[in-house]
Formats: sequence, structure tokens, C-alpha cells
Amino acid sequence: MPDSSSTTDTFLSGAVILGNDEARADYRRGIDGRTFGMVHVGRRVTVHVTDATPETLDSLAAAFAELAEWKRSGGLRVAS
Repeated sequence: MPDSSSTTDTFLSGAVILGNDEARADYRRGIDGRTFGMVHVGRRVTVHVTDATPETLDSLAAAFAELAEWKRSGGLRVAS
């Protein structure tokens, strides 16, 4: 696992279709003693965020906030 100063690309094999499951943050300590953070969405999806910068997490939060507003408006706006 890369250290937090390294550049790590985001990757995913497969697609995730987000339903109405709640999301929660979780923090743990690995068997090597290092702490790590993750977000659980429901019982089936976990996103590890240990290698992400705080700015990356802020960007992700802003993108989800924008999508929430889009849904509240009826989801009518589309990218041009």
C-alpha cells in the first residue's frame, strides 16, 4: 500500500449503482499499525480514502452535493 505522499490513481473494476443506502465514515488500524479511512455505502460498497488528499475528499464531497441539488431540482439539467 503506497504511503500518503505518493500519487495514487483512482481505480474501480466494474460499476457501482448508488441506491438509497446510507453512507458512513469509518477509521481503523491495520495489522501493520497504520490507520486508514474509508466510506461504507450500505453493506456492499467500501471506498478506501487513505491515499486521497483532503482536497480530493473535499472535491468528492462537492461533487456529491452538486448531484444532490440536481436531484432536488428534478434531475432536468444535463451537461451541454
